[in-house]
Amino acid sequence: MDRLVIRGGRRIEGSVQVRGAKNAALPQIAAALLGSDRLELGNVPEVTDVATMLGLMGEFGVTAARAANGKLTLDAREARNAQAPYDMVRKMRAGILVLAPLLARFGVARVSLPGGCAIGARPIDLHLKALEALGADVAMDAGYIHARTKGDRLQGGRIVLSSPSVGASETALMAATLARGETEILNAAREPEVCDLALCLAAMGARIEGAGTHRILVQGVDALHHARHDLITDRIEAGTYAIAAAITGGHLEILGAHLEHLGSVGAVAFGGLGLLTACRAQKVESVSGLINLVMMPMWIFSGVFFSYEHFPAVALPFIKALPLTALNDALRAIILEGASLGSQSGRLLILVLWGGISFVLALKWFRWT
Repeated sequence: MDRLVIRGGRRIEGSVQVRGAKNAALPQIAAALLGSDRLELGNVPEVTDVATMLGLMGEFGVTAARAANGKLTLDAREARNAQAPYDMVRKMRAGILVLAPLLARFGVARVSLPGGCAIGARPIDLHLKALEALGADVAMDAGYIHARTKGDRLQGGRIVLSSPSVGASETALMAATLARGETEILNAAREPEVCDLALCLAAMGARIEGAGTHRILVQGVDALHHARHDLITDRIEAGTYAIAAAITGGHLEILGAHLEHLGSVGAVAFGGLGLLTACRAQKVESVSGLINLVMMPMWIFSGVFFSYEHFPAVALPFIKALPLTALNDALRAIILEGASLGSQSGRLLILVLWGGISFVLALKWFRWT
């Protein structure tokens, strides 16, 4: 079994380049099936899920050619409709993303349920309801999803997502691209990865308005054409580096990071703890940051229940270690160095509030585990 051996006690210094976002790459690779020409993607990370998705695309006759610097060329001119087998889809839930492109282009699709499981804790029912809203007949049998258009193609319609699911929003977006007429997607996810997919589809000839808001309008087109698009960088990777630098008291330049994509990770890592915001992270040096530190658990807690604009839950493990370091420095300043933070009762209130919120977070954590 592989293991990581970490010898701590050193600051994280220097500069690091953020790679392309895997969660942006997967739907855009699937989107190649929508066109009958080549799609050139840049900044594609070399990770296992991307390799798995490319293997799945090969099942449909889509060829993939990698080049230096993360360039990937997908050729769907000889694409064919085929069954997305369990052995491929089970390796990652993102395999469900080929369902909409297959259905939109060929009028019929047969895709294994992700992981071979029934709809459950991480449901795909939103994906299926989105397709049904565009006139598809959807059924499940023996662990496979069977989808078929009622006519020669999907029909524009109104899709209302019960929750702003990223995957379901991407399914709806890809399906609507080739649907006849206008499609309105309500309560759509606002994540940067959804916006980047919209930009990729627009480069291919799709007509999309409102990406990045909860209401997206898509005017269906007859066909998509050759396009080139560079993926956004990975916001979770960028936030992780920033947090690591903050924890170790380092000074790190994060190349390619987009602060506007970090959402509440940026608010916590950069704003809440007073760190530098020019794509750099620095040790908390002023005790005034303790006031914002008190609000951090609320932001983390809200991320359990809300979406991108509050806090991405996938970043929670990295954020959890940050307040421990910052709180330790703040307590040292209060107790050992006699720093002035207002009245004794005010300091006591801050500590009590922090302890109470941390206790609630601890209870929630035990529920997760």
